[in-house]
Amino acid sequence: MADPAFHFFHLPFSIRHFLTSPSLLLLSGIEGFQRFSEQPKYTEVNPAEDTLLTCKVIDKRGTCSWQKDNKPVGIYTKKYEWASRMPTSDNGNVLHLDLHPPAVQLGGDCSLWIRSATLDFDDGLWECQVTASDFTTQDALTSQPVRLVVRVAPQRPRLEYEAVHVPPGHNITADAGALATVKCISHYGNPPATLKWFLGDQEISPIHPQMNATEPDNPRTWSATSVVQVSAMRERHGDILRCAAYHESYTAKSVVVEARLDVKCECWDNDMQNSDTASCILNAGH
Repeated sequence: MADPAFHFFHLPFSIRHFLTSPSLLLLSGIEGFQRFSEQPKYTEVNPAEDTLLTCKVIDKRGTCSWQKDNKPVGIYTKKYEWASRMPTSDNGNVLHLDLHPPAVQLGGDCSLWIRSATLDFDDGLWECQVTASDFTTQDALTSQPVRLVVRVAPQRPRLEYEAVHVPPGHNITADAGALATVKCISHYGNPPATLKWFLGDQEISPIHPQMNATEPDNPRTWSATSVVQVSAMRERHGDILRCAAYHESYTAKSVVVEARLDVKCECWDNDMQNSDTASCILNAGH
Protein backbone atom coordinates (compact mmCIF):
# COMPACT_ATOMS: atom_id res chain seq x y z
CA MET A 1 0.00 0.00 0.00
CA ALA A 2 1.39 3.39 -0.99
CA ASP A 3 2.44 5.84 1.70
CA PRO A 4 -0.24 8.63 2.02
CA ALA A 5 2.52 11.17 2.43
CA PHE A 6 3.80 10.18 -1.04
CA HIS A 7 0.43 11.04 -2.61
CA PHE A 8 0.15 14.28 -0.64
CA PHE A 9 3.51 15.65 -1.73
CA HIS A 10 2.76 14.78 -5.36
CA LEU A 11 -0.37 16.95 -5.33
CA PRO A 12 -0.15 20.39 -6.97
CA PHE A 13 1.18 23.08 -4.65
CA SER A 14 -2.09 25.04 -4.69
CA ILE A 15 -3.99 22.00 -3.40
CA ARG A 16 -1.38 21.19 -0.74
CA HIS A 17 -1.51 24.83 0.41
CA PHE A 18 -5.29 24.72 0.66
CA LEU A 19 -5.29 21.45 2.63
CA THR A 20 -2.87 22.87 5.19
CA SER A 21 -4.42 26.34 5.46
CA PRO A 22 -5.46 27.57 8.96
CA SER A 23 -9.04 28.13 7.76
CA LEU A 24 -9.42 24.51 6.67
CA LEU A 25 -7.82 23.26 9.87
CA LEU A 26 -10.36 25.22 11.92
CA LEU A 27 -13.34 24.18 9.79
CA SER A 28 -12.35 20.54 9.86
CA GLY A 29 -11.83 20.59 13.64
CA ILE A 30 -8.25 19.34 13.36
CA GLU A 31 -6.32 19.85 16.60
CA GLY A 32 -3.09 21.80 16.56
CA PHE A 33 -4.12 25.25 15.33
CA GLN A 34 -2.81 27.40 18.19
CA ARG A 35 -4.81 30.33 19.56
CA PHE A 36 -4.95 32.47 22.68
CA SER A 37 -7.00 31.30 25.64
CA GLU A 38 -5.93 34.31 27.72
CA GLN A 39 -4.19 37.48 26.64
CA PRO A 40 -2.31 39.97 28.82
CA LYS A 41 -4.35 42.83 30.28
CA TYR A 42 -3.82 46.30 31.72
CA THR A 43 -1.80 45.99 34.91
CA GLU A 44 -0.56 48.36 37.61
CA VAL A 45 2.33 47.61 39.95
CA ASN A 46 4.13 49.51 42.70
CA PRO A 47 7.85 50.23 42.25
CA ALA A 48 10.17 47.40 43.33
CA GLU A 49 7.29 44.89 43.40
CA ASP A 50 6.83 41.86 41.12
CA THR A 51 3.95 41.47 38.69
CA LEU A 52 2.74 38.77 36.31
CA LEU A 53 1.70 39.40 32.72
CA THR A 54 -0.57 36.49 31.81
CA CYS A 55 -0.52 34.91 28.34
CA LYS A 56 -1.89 31.42 27.67
CA VAL A 57 -2.17 29.54 24.39
CA ILE A 58 -4.23 26.51 23.39
CA ASP A 59 -2.43 23.82 21.36
CA LYS A 60 0.80 25.81 21.45
CA ARG A 61 3.50 24.51 19.10
CA GLY A 62 5.48 27.67 18.52
CA THR A 63 7.90 29.56 20.77
CA CYS A 64 6.85 32.32 23.19
CA SER A 65 8.41 35.76 23.23
CA TRP A 66 7.54 39.24 24.52
CA GLN A 67 7.85 42.79 23.22
CA LYS A 68 7.81 46.09 25.09
CA ASP A 69 7.24 49.30 23.17
CA ASN A 70 7.80 47.38 19.89
CA LYS A 71 11.20 46.03 20.98
CA PRO A 72 12.00 42.39 21.87
CA VAL A 73 12.48 41.55 25.55
CA GLY A 74 15.02 38.93 26.61
CA ILE A 75 14.71 36.50 29.49
CA TYR A 76 16.93 37.44 32.43
CA THR A 77 17.05 35.67 35.78
CA LYS A 78 15.61 37.81 38.61
CA LYS A 79 14.25 40.33 36.12
CA TYR A 80 12.16 38.76 33.32
CA GLU A 81 11.27 35.12 33.96
CA TRP A 82 8.83 32.63 32.49
CA ALA A 83 5.96 31.78 34.83
CA SER A 84 6.19 28.15 33.66
CA ARG A 85 9.08 26.49 35.50
CA MET A 86 10.48 23.00 35.66
CA PRO A 87 10.20 21.08 38.97
CA THR A 88 12.34 22.08 41.93
CA SER A 89 14.69 19.95 43.99
CA ASP A 90 14.03 18.89 47.58
CA ASN A 91 15.74 21.99 48.93
CA GLY A 92 13.54 24.25 46.81
CA ASN A 93 16.14 25.19 44.19
CA VAL A 94 14.91 25.37 40.62
CA LEU A 95 16.46 22.56 38.64
CA HIS A 96 15.98 24.34 35.34
CA LEU A 97 14.47 27.72 34.44
CA ASP A 98 12.50 27.36 31.22
CA LEU A 99 14.33 30.10 29.33
CA HIS A 100 13.50 28.62 25.92
CA PRO A 101 10.08 26.94 25.99
CA PRO A 102 9.96 23.50 24.32
CA ALA A 103 7.82 22.84 21.24
CA VAL A 104 4.83 21.99 23.41
CA GLN A 105 5.04 23.99 26.63
CA LEU A 106 3.19 22.72 29.68
CA GLY A 107 -0.31 24.18 29.55
CA GLY A 108 0.68 26.59 26.81
CA ASP A 109 1.66 29.09 29.49
CA CYS A 110 3.67 32.00 28.03
CA SER A 111 3.10 34.23 31.08
CA LEU A 112 5.99 36.46 32.15
CA TRP A 113 7.11 37.50 35.61
CA ILE A 114 8.50 41.03 35.85
CA ARG A 115 10.64 41.32 38.94
CA SER A 116 11.34 44.52 40.91
CA ALA A 117 9.42 46.76 38.51
CA THR A 118 10.85 50.18 37.71
CA LEU A 119 9.35 53.13 35.87
CA ASP A 120 12.26 53.55 33.46
CA PHE A 121 12.63 49.90 32.39
CA ASP A 122 9.18 48.33 32.71
CA ASP A 123 6.47 50.95 32.24
CA GLY A 124 5.10 50.74 28.71
CA LEU A 125 3.12 48.70 26.16
CA TRP A 126 3.67 44.94 26.28
CA GLU A 127 2.78 42.21 23.76
CA CYS A 128 2.89 38.43 23.98
CA GLN A 129 3.93 36.65 20.78
CA VAL A 130 4.12 33.04 19.64
CA THR A 131 5.85 31.84 16.48
CA ALA A 132 3.89 29.70 14.02
CA SER A 133 3.48 25.96 14.55
CA ASP A 134 5.38 25.51 11.29
CA PHE A 135 5.95 27.57 8.17
CA THR A 136 2.86 26.21 6.39
CA THR A 137 0.19 26.83 9.05
CA GLN A 138 0.77 30.59 9.40
CA ASP A 139 -0.76 30.54 12.90
CA ALA A 140 1.71 32.90 14.58
CA LEU A 141 0.12 34.96 17.37
CA THR A 142 0.51 38.52 18.64
CA SER A 143 -1.60 39.79 21.52
CA GLN A 144 -3.13 43.23 21.71
CA PRO A 145 -0.65 45.73 23.24
CA VAL A 146 -1.49 46.34 26.90
CA ARG A 147 -0.07 48.88 29.27
CA LEU A 148 1.97 47.97 32.31
CA VAL A 149 1.90 50.96 34.64
CA VAL A 150 4.58 51.34 37.30
CA ARG A 151 2.89 53.62 39.81
CA VAL A 152 4.27 57.00 40.84
CA ALA A 153 2.49 59.05 43.50
CA PRO A 154 1.44 62.46 42.12
CA GLN A 155 2.32 65.70 43.81
CA ARG A 156 -0.28 67.27 46.07
CA PRO A 157 -3.04 68.83 43.92
CA ARG A 158 -3.26 72.62 43.72
CA LEU A 159 -6.08 75.06 43.05
CA GLU A 160 -5.94 77.96 40.62
CA TYR A 161 -8.44 80.81 40.35
CA GLU A 162 -8.11 83.45 37.65
CA ALA A 163 -4.72 81.91 36.74
CA VAL A 164 -3.39 82.47 40.29
CA HIS A 165 -2.47 79.73 42.74
CA VAL A 166 -4.83 79.51 45.71
CA PRO A 167 -2.91 78.23 48.77
CA PRO A 168 -4.76 75.57 50.82
CA GLY A 169 -7.35 77.09 53.13
CA HIS A 170 -7.36 80.51 51.44
CA ASN A 171 -10.34 82.28 49.91
CA ILE A 172 -11.80 82.26 46.43
CA THR A 173 -13.41 85.69 46.17
CA ALA A 174 -16.14 86.33 43.60
CA ASP A 175 -18.93 88.88 43.14
CA ALA A 176 -22.42 87.70 43.99
CA GLY A 177 -24.10 86.27 40.89
CA ALA A 178 -20.82 85.63 39.08
CA LEU A 179 -19.46 82.28 37.95
CA ALA A 180 -16.23 81.35 39.68
CA THR A 181 -14.10 79.13 37.42
CA VAL A 182 -11.61 77.11 39.47
CA LYS A 183 -8.95 74.72 38.22
CA CYS A 184 -7.45 71.74 40.06
CA ILE A 185 -4.11 70.37 38.84
CA SER A 186 -2.15 67.29 39.87
CA HIS A 187 1.39 66.79 38.53
CA TYR A 188 3.82 63.90 37.97
CA GLY A 189 1.60 60.89 38.66
CA ASN A 190 1.58 57.51 36.97
CA PRO A 191 -1.16 56.79 36.13
CA PRO A 192 -2.67 60.28 36.39
CA ALA A 193 -4.65 61.00 39.54
CA THR A 194 -8.44 60.91 39.37
CA LEU A 195 -9.84 64.31 40.38
CA LYS A 196 -13.24 64.94 41.99
CA TRP A 197 -14.91 68.13 43.23
CA PHE A 198 -16.99 68.73 46.33
CA LEU A 199 -18.87 71.84 47.48
CA GLY A 200 -19.51 71.36 51.16
CA ASP A 201 -20.39 67.67 51.41
CA GLN A 202 -21.94 67.48 47.93
CA GLU A 203 -20.00 66.16 44.94
CA ILE A 204 -20.28 68.47 41.93
CA SER A 205 -19.43 67.90 38.27
CA PRO A 206 -16.62 69.59 36.33
CA ILE A 207 -17.47 71.55 33.19
CA HIS A 208 -15.78 68.89 31.00
CA PRO A 209 -14.06 65.52 31.54
CA GLN A 210 -10.72 65.51 33.28
CA MET A 211 -7.79 66.21 30.96
CA ASN A 212 -4.59 64.14 31.24
CA ALA A 213 -1.28 64.88 29.53
CA THR A 214 2.27 63.59 29.81
CA GLU A 215 4.67 65.90 31.62
CA PRO A 216 7.03 67.62 29.15
CA ASP A 217 10.08 67.07 31.36
CA ASN A 218 9.14 63.51 32.40
CA PRO A 219 6.99 61.85 29.71
CA ARG A 220 6.47 58.67 31.74
CA THR A 221 4.42 60.65 34.26
CA TRP A 222 1.18 62.59 33.87
CA SER A 223 -0.57 65.79 34.81
CA ALA A 224 -4.30 65.77 35.51
CA THR A 225 -6.48 68.88 35.18
CA SER A 226 -10.11 69.40 36.12
CA VAL A 227 -12.13 72.63 35.94
CA VAL A 228 -15.31 73.48 37.81
CA GLN A 229 -17.62 76.47 37.72
CA VAL A 230 -19.43 77.55 40.88
CA SER A 231 -22.22 80.11 40.91
CA ALA A 232 -21.32 82.67 43.56
CA MET A 233 -24.70 82.82 45.26
CA ARG A 234 -25.00 84.71 48.53
CA GLU A 235 -26.03 81.59 50.43
CA ARG A 236 -22.78 79.91 49.40
CA HIS A 237 -20.63 82.45 51.21
CA GLY A 238 -18.29 80.55 53.51
CA ASP A 239 -18.82 77.16 51.82
CA ILE A 240 -15.75 74.99 51.35
CA LEU A 241 -14.76 73.98 47.80
CA ARG A 242 -12.64 70.82 47.74
CA CYS A 243 -10.66 69.04 45.06
CA ALA A 244 -9.83 65.43 45.92
CA ALA A 245 -7.07 63.60 44.05
CA TYR A 246 -7.34 59.79 44.14
CA HIS A 247 -4.35 57.53 43.49
CA GLU A 248 -3.32 54.06 44.64
CA SER A 249 0.15 55.31 45.57
CA TYR A 250 -1.12 57.83 48.11
CA THR A 251 -0.85 56.48 51.66
CA ALA A 252 -4.53 57.28 52.31
CA LYS A 253 -5.48 56.68 48.62
CA SER A 254 -6.52 60.35 48.29
CA VAL A 255 -5.25 63.87 48.99
CA VAL A 256 -7.59 66.85 49.36
CA VAL A 257 -6.99 70.55 48.80
CA GLU A 258 -9.66 73.10 49.70
CA ALA A 259 -10.53 76.78 49.65
CA ARG A 260 -13.30 78.92 51.16
CA LEU A 261 -15.84 80.73 48.98
CA ASP A 262 -15.90 84.47 49.70
CA VAL A 263 -18.99 85.93 48.00
CA LYS A 264 -19.01 89.70 47.73
CA CYS A 265 -22.27 91.59 47.29
CA GLU A 266 -23.23 95.19 46.70
CA CYS A 267 -25.58 96.46 49.39
CA TRP A 268 -26.45 99.61 51.31
CA ASP A 269 -25.70 100.28 54.93
CA ASN A 270 -28.00 102.20 57.25
CA ASP A 271 -26.52 105.50 56.09
CA MET A 272 -27.37 104.61 52.47
CA GLN A 273 -23.69 104.25 51.67
CA ASN A 274 -22.67 101.71 49.06
CA SER A 275 -20.73 98.83 50.65
CA ASP A 276 -18.87 96.14 48.73
CA THR A 277 -18.18 93.56 51.40
CA ALA A 278 -19.15 89.98 52.11
CA SER A 279 -20.24 90.87 55.63
CA CYS A 280 -23.26 92.72 54.22
CA ILE A 281 -24.67 89.31 53.23
CA LEU A 282 -25.20 88.52 56.86
CA ASN A 283 -27.38 91.62 57.27
CA ALA A 284 -29.21 91.40 53.98
CA GLY A 285 -31.86 89.02 55.23
CA HIS A 286 -30.99 86.52 52.43
